[in-house]
Amino acid sequence: MAHRYVNYPGDTDASGRKLGKCDCGRWEDATSALGVCPNAQQVGQTRKRGGGNVEEINLLVENLQLKNKVLTMELEAEKIKHNEITTISIRFLLRNDDELEAMYDLAPIQEFWFPLSEKTVWSNWAMDVWRELSPFHASRGETGTILPKFQSIQKRHSSKDWVLTDTHNGWEGTTQDFLMCKKDHALTVHAVGAVIELTGQNEAPFPTKQHKAKFIRDLLRIHVLRGEKAELYGVITDMCRVDVVRLSGTATAPTIVRTSTSDRASEYIGQLLKCTAKQLGVERAGDIEMEIEADGDCSVVASGRLLGSGVQSKVFVCAESTTQFIKTFHWRASFEVELKALRALKGVAGVPDLIAVSDESLALLAAPVGTPLRHHLDKSVRLSKVACGLVNTLRYTHGLNIVHRDIGPNNVIVEEGGQGLLIDWATSTSATAEETEYQGSTLFASNSVLEVCSSAPAESPVSVMYEKFMDLESLVKTMFYSMYGDYIAPVFKLKGNYAAILEFWQRCEQEHPRLSALLLAARSCDYETLHDLFII
Repeated sequence: MAHRYVNYPGDTDASGRKLGKCDCGRWEDATSALGVCPNAQQVGQTRKRGGGNVEEINLLVENLQLKNKVLTMELEAEKIKHNEITTISIRFLLRNDDELEAMYDLAPIQEFWFPLSEKTVWSNWAMDVWRELSPFHASRGETGTILPKFQSIQKRHSSKDWVLTDTHNGWEGTTQDFLMCKKDHALTVHAVGAVIELTGQNEAPFPTKQHKAKFIRDLLRIHVLRGEKAELYGVITDMCRVDVVRLSGTATAPTIVRTSTSDRASEYIGQLLKCTAKQLGVERAGDIEMEIEADGDCSVVASGRLLGSGVQSKVFVCAESTTQFIKTFHWRASFEVELKALRALKGVAGVPDLIAVSDESLALLAAPVGTPLRHHLDKSVRLSKVACGLVNTLRYTHGLNIVHRDIGPNNVIVEEGGQGLLIDWATSTSATAEETEYQGSTLFASNSVLEVCSSAPAESPVSVMYEKFMDLESLVKTMFYSMYGDYIAPVFKLKGNYAAILEFWQRCEQEHPRLSALLLAARSCDYETLHDLFII
């Protein structure tokens, strides 16, 4: 067999010889006019010595190349899977207000889906409030009158299956005013029956372009977090006029149907409250049962009820012990990062205690269970106690050179005894002098991180040299939000606008001396001073 150069790139080596690649896989001198590989005789001798013929070698090379290609495709698929939920969940956020308004306006109009009864579920007192708000007055502000009145109704009213929950300070990245949530159930996306958005009473047209866009964006976000399962209902009202929207399908190609604007606001909302969870398509909290390897040779069979889900994982309250939880991960990379962190931090106060692991199911069993910090904006717990405990937690974890990188209201929970717990270590890493891709949230990120994000090209990965003080700065902002919710709440409306978020926190720091002092101590990694300032 003649060995000929099948790939001639036209390159030369240092001595000026032309180089080419033979079909036997060798790069050699290609000066021969016939293009015959000088190693043809050597390869033939190798074949005679039992080294294998060229066809077999070529076949082996082709197989290896094919395997590499398959491996590359698998890695790409894993990468896509890793980013799939995040990509889908932010895709609609990139849509501008014009697109979202069009989705609202182009939605087919249908009659209200549930039969209206002659008798309203609202009390006479509540109906008096509705009547009081019925007239239009140009002097009334955006929500200055409506929101407090709706809050007074919300606190006094619930139905068999539902309660109205005030979420106007922000919840799961959304800024709607109220959620109709399943009664006696943790506030998760799976418990939402309807989203309620209030508008100004003098709005013309009703609703405005801005309200339509915000309303659809919030519905889409919750729909994605629910896994795009079942239908989601939304109500947009000024308590006189009302539109009801039903959303289904996928976030990238949603199906939206709405009612025509009606003046029967109280009756529509009242009828939604009378619906059962099954009628509104709210799934029962998911169940899980799996065998999880504990320390030693034993194993435990754990089952649980779905408590919540996010981009990287799902959390279930353990049926066998309500003080324990099961956490399952969507992909292995996140599971391994969190597992490594929890093993390194085992026994550290303020960090979940790892009990058992299922490597096959990408799940872990840990304790204790708590409620998110955002549920304690009513100061029902001693927030200074929570803050001081977490300062001590970070002092220890930073001593081990571990940084969390995603501290915010969703990742701080409060145990039954009022102790703070820092959860979700799936984005944690070692504090090094090298830049790594930033994966945490940005609303409560360090100003240093926000500066890098705001200067980076849009939609491109951001590399940050993440340092310990950045964790402390995020903790300060998180606790400050828990103490002054209404003051900090506007930051949720800036999601994705890094420059605006940075400007917001800089303004807060200038206006509030205590926040300024806390951030100064955080940036200096002065744990003692930070601890003392939280006590004051």
